[in-house]
Amino acid sequence: MIVSCYVAAPWGHRLHAKQAKEQLEAAGFVVTSSWIEKHADKPGDSSGLDFDPILLKEEATEDAQDVHKADIFILLNTQKRGEETSGKAVECGMAMAWGKPVILVGEPTNIFHILDVQKVSDIQGAIDVINKWITEYEENTNPILLAADIEALIAKRDAARNSGDIALANKIYEHLQKNGVLLEDQETGTEWRRV
Repeated sequence: MIVSCYVAAPWGHRLHAKQAKEQLEAAGFVVTSSWIEKHADKPGDSSGLDFDPILLKEEATEDAQDVHKADIFILLNTQKRGEETSGKAVECGMAMAWGKPVILVGEPTNIFHILDVQKVSDIQGAIDVINKWITEYEENTNPILLAADIEALIAKRDAARNSGDIALANKIYEHLQKNGVLLEDQETGTEWRRV
């Protein structure tokens, strides 16, 4: 099973994020955080607002896409309360809205960190949590469906609905609901989120 993770951290702590990325990759996970390798010459405390606005828009879009395609969101919360930066908070909010499991490495500094967030002290703790989730998934005990699994089941449900197999479509809907995934059929397609 291939599991992908997005690693979020303050820009000034990207070396810490790079080390986390290396540990996750050594453990066999895919890291979708392309921001970690970009602009090594950019000052660590820079907001980025002095960069080209077109480039900033492209990078923000790429970051959002990287968060969306990850199965799990890992937040390296390396700053003290009151000193935290906003980028990682926005990314964490996107991950939560998209129903991604969130692992907080460090201390909670935000009201949303008290929600259904797994808290660990270091990146090895995050790796241990992910491996536990994979074991539970494979043993079908308290499974956490990965984003790719959910998307595949939605596609199968859509195909069943289009072919008139309402029984199968309903069975898939109930399976997803039983596993904490809420489907919302829209004109543009089926949206989903974890509940």
